[in-house]
Amino acid sequence: MYVAIAGGNAEVAHGAATYTQEALGKHLRATLPAMERGPFNALRKAIGDYRASTESVRVDLSTPAPETPVNRPVRDRALRLFDAAPSAADQMKMARDFNLDQMSGLVAAGALSALPPDVMAVAMDRFLALRFASRQGLAAKFPARETASNPVSIGIDNEAMMDEANAFVTAMRANARNVDGAIQICRDVISWLAVALQTNTDDAFAMLAKN
Repeated sequence: MYVAIAGGNAEVAHGAATYTQEALGKHLRATLPAMERGPFNALRKAIGDYRASTESVRVDLSTPAPETPVNRPVRDRALRLFDAAPSAADQMKMARDFNLDQMSGLVAAGALSALPPDVMAVAMDRFLALRFASRQGLAAKFPARETASNPVSIGIDNEAMMDEANAFVTAMRANARNVDGAIQICRDVISWLAVALQTNTDDAFAMLAKN
């Protein structure tokens, strides 16, 4: 896309040195959309395909596992405790400390919306990390380290497990930012063409997007 824009800018410069103002407009309208259309639509498709693959993962992890007779009491109790918390600070602490089943109860009920937006985002990322760790079976990958006090590895190295899970969530959020950035590039291309052709962005987009 950047190569196509560079070529388009060169065409604008060449046309400005070659044609009258009136002829320049006709020349650019005939040449620029054809130069940019292929790369523009290839970029749009790449963005859509990339988002579809990453968004399915995000939606899956954002959705709590189905409720069962075993986890239902844990989720219900977690929600009652959260709703009855005496302060927002207590709710924040719960969101930092609850396990996956407890957090699932809060997420399923939409209870995290009671938190400040920035705190809610952190809590949701923690839930995503817990879901990822569970889905990927990371507990088996990170047994507790053997030490003098724990000579036989029993339990989970929770810190190492969550480091990997949090790294995945961070990468997933970066993927979303990449999509937003790429979409902005599409908007910039549309605006560039609109300025070059002295038209509006709707007209420019129609010329770029048509088959």
